[in-house]
Amino acid sequence: KQWYQRRVRATSEKTELPKEDKVATPKPTYTTLPSRTPTRETKPPPPQDKGPELEEGKVALDFFNSDVFLKIQDGGMTGSNRVESGFNQLWTCGRTTHGVSSGKVCFGVQLKEKLECRSYENFGVEKHQFRVGVSSLSGDLVPGMDALSVAIDNFGKKYVDGNSEQYFAEGVAKLNENDKITVALNQEDKTISFYRNGESLGDALSLPEGLHGTALFPTIGTRNMPFTLVTSAGEDNFTPEGFTYIQDFEEKERGPVAPETREECEVVMMIGFPSAGKTTYVKKLVEEQPEKHFNILGTSYILRRMPDAVEARKKTKNGRMGYGLVNHAENLLRIVFDLAGRRARNYIIDQHNCQSAAQRRKLSYFTGGYKRTAVAILPTEEVLKERAEGIPEAERHEDLPKDLQHEMKAYLTIPSVPEQVSEVIYVDSDAETVAEAIKKYNAEGQDWLKKNRRRRSNPHHYHNNRGGYNNNYRGGYKMGGYNNRDNRYSPYGGNRGGYGGGYHNRGGYGGGYGGG
Repeated sequence: KQWYQRRVRATSEKTELPKEDKVATPKPTYTTLPSRTPTRETKPPPPQDKGPELEEGKVALDFFNSDVFLKIQDGGMTGSNRVESGFNQLWTCGRTTHGVSSGKVCFGVQLKEKLECRSYENFGVEKHQFRVGVSSLSGDLVPGMDALSVAIDNFGKKYVDGNSEQYFAEGVAKLNENDKITVALNQEDKTISFYRNGESLGDALSLPEGLHGTALFPTIGTRNMPFTLVTSAGEDNFTPEGFTYIQDFEEKERGPVAPETREECEVVMMIGFPSAGKTTYVKKLVEEQPEKHFNILGTSYILRRMPDAVEARKKTKNGRMGYGLVNHAENLLRIVFDLAGRRARNYIIDQHNCQSAAQRRKLSYFTGGYKRTAVAILPTEEVLKERAEGIPEAERHEDLPKDLQHEMKAYLTIPSVPEQVSEVIYVDSDAETVAEAIKKYNAEGQDWLKKNRRRRSNPHHYHNNRGGYNNNYRGGYKMGGYNNRDNRYSPYGGNRGGYGGGYHNRGGYGGGYGGG
């Protein structure tokens, strides 16, 4: 008590500063609550990446007609995949700027030193793979993936009409570092031949009928095997008899040219539950508007680029892919979004995109002047069930957890016009009907979550996990959890850091499998 009295007495005896010496600091005023970190929407758009400048008529890797994550260097003549964050598992592919529909034309590829990288999936998957061949513009960008391309790989397999068979004769070594592969395309006889260091690798392959009468473009796919494109004849370059290198071929045809600015481009965001019909709508849109050369972005897009890892994971999961691999694909897709937003292209985001946080996050990557459109497909429960049952067994994906299904319903929303998108297109419905359906879904989902969510056992020991239960989930499972703002499932916990020390997940589940 005495100490307290002395303390009070000493404080009262202090001399105050003159009023004129006091500087009044005005309190800041906010129209809205101040954000601790600047949002992506408030930042200026990233500079546009136009790729290497090419001379008129030069044949090189096409910056516009290649994967956004293909690293193109040396004036468009060298290509390689990324290795950070698990990109070493993905097929990374590209076409050349020019193709041919007539004549006897050849081109070459020289393999460089293999990339040594850490694999995130250790299931016996071969890390070093390479394919080279030709494809049409309407075909898959991965050579040999469908019937609109012909290719061979470094293991000696040929890919014709979407099927793979052994091409190299028994005892022939596989393609390796420093090998020069020459591809000879004979549009007169409708055949294609392959050579290594000047020696034939096998008989000429017949082009499928679907490739007759159309321009074919040199197409290359790599996984940790960088390459250099060879388009001109030279002392060290083998030239098959009667063939001309594509650079010197006068009748070569220029492929599609990229728009000058991002203001000329469009971003279409699909919105809907699984099996609603989003992917069906996307396929129809791509077929009806081929001149836009849409790039489709989604989790399924990433998973199709890592088929070996998917199949290997299914063998260890009793035929299931598992949410860990889906989450891994989501994080790769985040980087793809960032790269895509820097290029002048037309994109379709084929995912669920039901929640506001996911919509804002994904649209925020495309702020450089893109025209942003939302397409909402929200059929009734009966139609949704009917469409789900109509999906072929081979194309079906694993069912989402009930928690996530009702989370999507509880927070289902439509982007605002014109703040987020310039237009909302309602498929098989109208704005009023969809608004009523959303109210119903919101009430149903929130009611289910209130009744079924687990509560914290101790409100003082939640480890900063936003309603979490050991591992940062919001109404999810005890293992892993729905990671951060939009509840993406993650077996790794809820890291909001970078790609090295944890997955950086603030966005939505993002459609998970891209189905529907």
